[in-house]
Order: sequence, then C-alpha cells, then structure tokens
Amino acid sequence: MLKKYGLFAGYTLILVLVVALLSSGLTMLLSRSRSVAEEGSVTISRDEYDTLRRYLRLDQFRGYIQHGYIEEIDDDTLMTGAMQGMFYSLNDPYSFYMTPEQTAAATQEEVGIYHGIGCQLIVDPDDALITVTRVYKDSPAMLAGIAPGDKIVRVFGEAVTGYELNEAVSKIKGEPGTSTEITIRRGDEMIEMTIARAEVTVDRVEVRMLEDGIGMITIYEFEGNVVASFKEALKSLEKEKAKGMIIDLRGNPGGSLDAVVSICDMLLPECTIVTVEDRYGNVEEYTSDPSMTKMPLTVLINEMSASASEILAGCVKDHKIGTLVGMQTFGKGIVQSVYVFKDDNSSIHLTTAKYFTPSGENIHKIGIAPDRVVDLPEELKINPTKLTDENDTQLATAIEEVKKLIDRAE
Repeated sequence: MLKKYGLFAGYTLILVLVVALLSSGLTMLLSRSRSVAEEGSVTISRDEYDTLRRYLRLDQFRGYIQHGYIEEIDDDTLMTGAMQGMFYSLNDPYSFYMTPEQTAAATQEEVGIYHGIGCQLIVDPDDALITVTRVYKDSPAMLAGIAPGDKIVRVFGEAVTGYELNEAVSKIKGEPGTSTEITIRRGDEMIEMTIARAEVTVDRVEVRMLEDGIGMITIYEFEGNVVASFKEALKSLEKEKAKGMIIDLRGNPGGSLDAVVSICDMLLPECTIVTVEDRYGNVEEYTSDPSMTKMPLTVLINEMSASASEILAGCVKDHKIGTLVGMQTFGKGIVQSVYVFKDDNSSIHLTTAKYFTPSGENIHKIGIAPDRVVDLPEELKINPTKLTDENDTQLATAIEEVKKLIDRAE
C-alpha cells in the first residue's frame, strides 16, 4: 500500500455529526454560527439543517437497535460499525477505518516488531482477497508452510475478504505462545492451519555480495527505517567495491510514498520520480537531485511487487537507468492518505489520488512489464523455502543483465 500521512482535515464535520447523532440524537445540533431564539431552541443555517436531516435515518437505526435488538449493545460499538460501513460502501479495499487498538498495532508493526505469525499481506484487487506477499524467515508462517500467493479466506472459521483486512489481521495477531486458526486457498486447494504466534522482527532491507563483484539489496517494504537502512546498504556495497547492483523488489507490497521517493533519489539523476494527482486535478510532482549512485543496476520484480515498488521500477524503466527482470508487477497505481484522530488515536486510510510514472502512465490494475520476462519454476513458487541462489532463475538472469551493464560501463 502506498501511503501519505497527514492531519485529519476535510472529513471532520461529517464524522462529528455522526458521533453527535449516534450518542445524543438529533437534540444535539452542531453549528458553526448559531443564535439562541429562546431557551431550548437554536437557529441554524439551511445547509446545516439539510445535513442533519441526512443523518436522521442513522439515529433512527440506533433507536431500533438499542431498544429492539435481542442483546444489549453500546454506542461505541454502533459508532465503530457506522464508520466502517461508510468505507465499506466505497467498494475500495484500500480505504478503511482503524480503531485505536488497530492503529496502535499498525504503528508497532511499522516500527518493525510485532506479535503474530510473520507474513506480509496485501489485498488483491482482482478478487478482493487477502493475499500473502512475503513470509518472514524462520517465522511461524514459514514453519507452517505458508507461501507467497496464498489467499487467507477464513480466520477462526469465519470467512474474510480484503474488505475485512484489519479485522482479520487483528484476529491473526496475538500474544506469543497463543495460536491462530486460518484457512488458506492455494489454487483450488483449501488448507486449514493452526499456527502458534511469536514475536516477529521485520527486516526491511538485506544486503549481500554475490559473484563477480555484484551486490544485492533486498527491500521487503517501504516502511519504518527503510531509507536509513538502504543508505547503509549502499555504503556497504561501495565499501566492498561492488561493480554492479541488483535490487530485489519481489514480494514487496509497497509502503510510504516519502520513503520510496527518498530511495529513488539515491538512484536517479535530476529528473521526475513520480507525479500524484487528486480528483480535483491538483498535481504534485516529486523530483530527484543530481547526486546518485554510479553502479550499473538491475531490478527484480514479480506479480507481488506493488505500489511503492512499482514507483521505483517505473523510474528505472522510464529513465533507462537499469534493467527490470522478472514478471509483470501487481498494478496498484493509487495513493492512500492516512489521517489520525488525536483524541483517541483512531485513524482512517483513504484513497485520495492516482500516481503516474515519469512517462505519464497510471499503472493501476495494469502493472509494469519487465525488460526480461523470467518466471520461477512452479514448484518454487508453491514452496519458496526451497528457493536458493542456484535454482533462482530470475536472479540468474538479473546477474546476467547487470554483467552486461558492467561491461558497457567499462
């Protein structure tokens, strides 16, 4: 997911009205400018009156539920449901409301440590299902045999889709030593699993040297300290006197817009990185400065390289600074803004813009095609734990391509 962060602004009036109506009914009239006509009454504008009328039905629903439902239910539960329902009506799995508890858990995960089973998830827009993009090394998920591409369709026996992503993640996570029950769909096969939870540490960047002076940096997601880690990885390759570099974005679901822009700035000359446009036609262009690494570059991508990963891949391709190797990317060309409510730390993620590659393409639901199309053998896609440098056909091609670029540079 590609995210921008900001203070809550444009939706305050609507949500405050809903809070007021669900908690106190229509007797609580909210007005920016009102005059008291007599004790117990107020005068409001026509626009404010029309707004209150629109929310009358919500208050009626609240009354029916509180007085007629077979079990007692509190206003906080109804309020949460009303807000979740607003986002559900958008039919957009990338827009959602998060409770204070969910926001806190998400913040902890961005830092890099959380309690769960150890897999990275994204919503596949083709089927709106929760899809595994990465399984962390030595995690409970890896030990259970979960693989990238698996679809999580049930949690504790309840069916889930991408529209219930946050609720599903909350149920999957939990204290170390406890267990979660999930059902995954792998092709036509349904597999039920009981997995013990553990403390999982997330490494966003890994760096190592390969053969013939070629360095490799793997970016797992554009979150947390990824920019600083990538900068250190570059320094490490320079210290090792690497002749060329491979950046592995396979299975990377994206992350922060600012993070990927900062990393692209280290790789690109002075040029456009990405352009973002909202529904009103407001355009924001992100650019790089002239300084950049001089190492020849190849980038590995696959079907699960999404969002921020596609911004980096699009820059490499459009500015012809390297070669893309692998499979067509995921195709997520939209941006979510994150707004946090300071009073209770709840938050919303809302799709607010499209992004365009330097050549002006919006790749949403399309993806980016590699320069060299190379797939992994089917058995390795099903069981990635058996993937090694020796049988990784995509990596072998990336090494071949970066060697060509090294030879040209010399």
